[in-house]
Amino acid sequence: MTKAGASGAKSRARKTQQATGVKYTTLRRTPAARARRGRVVQFLTEGYEVATLPYQIAAAWARQGLHVLLLHDYKRYRTDLDLYSKQAKKRKAAEARRQAHPGPRSTVLLHPDQLRGRGRLVEQHTPWHVREQGDHDGWELLLGEALEVGRAHFDVVVLMGHGVSVRLSLVDDFVLLAHTAEGIPSRESLPRGKDREGRTEWVPLSPAQSAALLRDRHLADLHHPVALLGMITAETRYSGDTPARLDPEFVKAVKENMASVGLPLLGHITLDGHNDAKTLVERQNKPSTAATAPPAHGVVETAQAIQRRW
Repeated sequence: MTKAGASGAKSRARKTQQATGVKYTTLRRTPAARARRGRVVQFLTEGYEVATLPYQIAAAWARQGLHVLLLHDYKRYRTDLDLYSKQAKKRKAAEARRQAHPGPRSTVLLHPDQLRGRGRLVEQHTPWHVREQGDHDGWELLLGEALEVGRAHFDVVVLMGHGVSVRLSLVDDFVLLAHTAEGIPSRESLPRGKDREGRTEWVPLSPAQSAALLRDRHLADLHHPVALLGMITAETRYSGDTPARLDPEFVKAVKENMASVGLPLLGHITLDGHNDAKTLVERQNKPSTAATAPPAHGVVETAQAIQRRW
């Protein structure tokens, strides 16, 4: 007999629908025995240049048939000056706003007709952050609950946010997104010996030196030293740029060196730097538009490379 009430199947399905954005009828048709145990991935990024890449990679997974959830925290509230108002009515209203729990909000970024009915891409904002300072245990508890709900109904949960702290016990895979000026480096500009004018010269690099330079440049500023699933490099190319033509054997040797030290090079992505100003502003204000736009060169192959290592 199906259990009724607040903990019954219908009630659980409705609560999950509100939290994940999945259709209620879909959840009711899904047997509990087929519940997912999705992976949680966090991209560690180095700045705005690669801010849209998690959306693009997640969209590539969804187009491959995976159910993907992009999980955000609500932005922290700005200081409400009404909290310090001389009027009691304003102070009470401001306090009520501060204490309010907004609840999860979900948006379907790629609809089934865009994915041929196979995958799913949902963006969810969840208030897991505990506003009381110092309550780190409560913060982790709420985040863990949000991730567990996501794991149960999605194949991949991407923990979003540049400033999100790392929680080793909650995340399965960390991937470093590194923005490079020249892609895989094949040469380095070094000062000339005994040159008082500060001139430099380009010195060719060996594959081992190239791999070491990638690690030194991008791991040195990594604020969260964790075991990484791998590194993704990305470069911005503008019109008129002459791309470096690297020897395929050189690139292969660099990748072998990276893999040998436990930091595989999962892919290289070329970003288009001459988008019109309107497109750039739109993606800065709403980076989720990157999910519906055509993927940058190398995104699909990179998404597949990450998936093969799971």
